[in-house]
Amino acid sequence: MEDTKRMTFDYKENVQMREPLPKLRLVINFLLMLEVLLGIAIILVAACYQSILGSFMVQVDRKMLAAKFFNTYLLGFQLIASYICSVSMWRRVWKRRYSQTIEILLSVWLFFCFLIVLCGMGTVWSLVNSSDALENTAEIMLFYGIDLYYMMPEWKLLWDQLQYSQECCGVHGYEDWAHANWMPKEYSSLGQGRFGTTIPSRTKRSIDNYAAYDYDQCEEVPTECTEPTVTTTPAPRPTTTAQPAQCATTIQAAQESNEGQTLAPYACCKRESTSCYQNYMPRSENSPIPHLNLTDINVGGCLAVFSTYMYLMLNILLVLMLIAIAVDYLMFVSAKNCHLDNKEPYYDDAGNALVIVRCPPNVKCITMEEQASRFSSDEYNTFVDLDVNNCCCENPSTTNLAGENARNSRKQGNYILH
Repeated sequence: MEDTKRMTFDYKENVQMREPLPKLRLVINFLLMLEVLLGIAIILVAACYQSILGSFMVQVDRKMLAAKFFNTYLLGFQLIASYICSVSMWRRVWKRRYSQTIEILLSVWLFFCFLIVLCGMGTVWSLVNSSDALENTAEIMLFYGIDLYYMMPEWKLLWDQLQYSQECCGVHGYEDWAHANWMPKEYSSLGQGRFGTTIPSRTKRSIDNYAAYDYDQCEEVPTECTEPTVTTTPAPRPTTTAQPAQCATTIQAAQESNEGQTLAPYACCKRESTSCYQNYMPRSENSPIPHLNLTDINVGGCLAVFSTYMYLMLNILLVLMLIAIAVDYLMFVSAKNCHLDNKEPYYDDAGNALVIVRCPPNVKCITMEEQASRFSSDEYNTFVDLDVNNCCCENPSTTNLAGENARNSRKQGNYILH
């Protein structure tokens, strides 16, 4: 029996995997690029909110915050690098014949894709789980910054910038400034504490202990200030000459009725307020400093703003990771369909696997009929009866296919079996 062999030009370039669904190649490329965009989005969200949350902290605490976000940045870069390389890999895979090597390659690739996404999900979950600890740390640091408002210029600058930009005052509210350790004792023990109890003065030190510092500060005389023209100064006491007990009564009544006088930095002033910023106007040495009213300042705490930004960031990261998992699942389904469609090759009558070749119409095929007998064991077979035919003129349905592959014999067009 004579064996027939067919040879085509550009054989390597034309042997390709079959697409089980129309335009599956475009779908996979779209999913891969979507993962790359998710990685970029994760990096941008982490960087944006690290900058926002870092505005509530000094330089030392920002390093701790950067350490918490390090794994998030690493996740974003892993998604970008892995899926950009995956785009190049799939371009090469589509041009090759489906084999066991390709099957192993796709299985390993899917495993690492899911591994990266699941590790990223663990990273985001650890951030969500430690959100309370991060919020408590920020609360402690902000209270610490109030106590060091006149001792460390870094904390003074941070509080002034934070309260003005975020339009907030104090940690939980403007009352926190009345409990600072540099506040006179009679003011520090006023009102309710942060947790619903009366808080005494946190230290016996008076504001006079910090007279050696060059920072602006108000003395016990409520009508004088060492540097009245600075951009941000703590609020003076009431401009009347009443006794401290009377001042305390006035402030307590103001806190209960949300009217009257209060003690807070000028950075707590509302941006549209005009009475607050009269403090910046030049005045004589003995002229009284205008007091602050609750109607002119922001009464909300800055910690609530911090918590809002933090939980918003965590929710966005969770949504991005859920999208990444969904995209990975879609890629798994697409790769599985490709595997099932290419798993069973075509066979001829002798059981040899046939290759699907996609060739242009102008490619010619050469049919070589091999002689059935050998002249000697060292001599190769000779070929006779060379015939040049159009490769795509035949209908592949005429080829005898064995087993379950007979149903695939309906492929026509530019495909031919070899």
